[in-house]
Amino acid sequence: MTTEYSISVENWTDEKWEMTGREIMYSILSDRNTRQYKELKRQYGDGYDIDTIIREKADEHCPVMLYAYPLYSRPTDEQIVKICEETACTVVEDTETGDFFIALCGGGMDLSQDVAHAYVLAGERVPPALAMNVSTQYGLRLYGENWREVMRECRRSLLISAWNYKEHAKKITDAMRAQRQIDKRARCTG
Repeated sequence: MTTEYSISVENWTDEKWEMTGREIMYSILSDRNTRQYKELKRQYGDGYDIDTIIREKADEHCPVMLYAYPLYSRPTDEQIVKICEETACTVVEDTETGDFFIALCGGGMDLSQDVAHAYVLAGERVPPALAMNVSTQYGLRLYGENWREVMRECRRSLLISAWNYKEHAKKITDAMRAQRQIDKRARCTG
């Protein structure tokens, strides 16, 4: 089901989809100098095949829900890592168009706050249609400053959208008023 703020995806295994978030997380997790690699080593120790653990952890950043939320541009690698680590989302690329999307890595509950948070982490405006549908429940998925930031950004998006609609409604009113004057003059001279 395509909405105002998401597209339907037929199949994530289609070759046109590049799992950008998964690939970046694999790279980060494989680098022995990163915090993420050191945390895995500390968590699992030497009794496990670290390469298998790295692949499994990277695979957690593949989409599972058949929706994608369009981004205006490619987030930086640092932003993608934050999206992958701080939300139930990842980033994917449609290689046919070069467009980037946020995609969910989980489901079964309301993850609207995660999608909105991913937009914020990507440095983008939360789409107003999404902002209208983001749960305002504190603690559903976000707490503290993250929740407040997402709520502020949703409110900001909605207020900007409302202002744009109001301004366009004024333009329509002005155009109708001007046309009535033209019609009135035409009747008087005709």
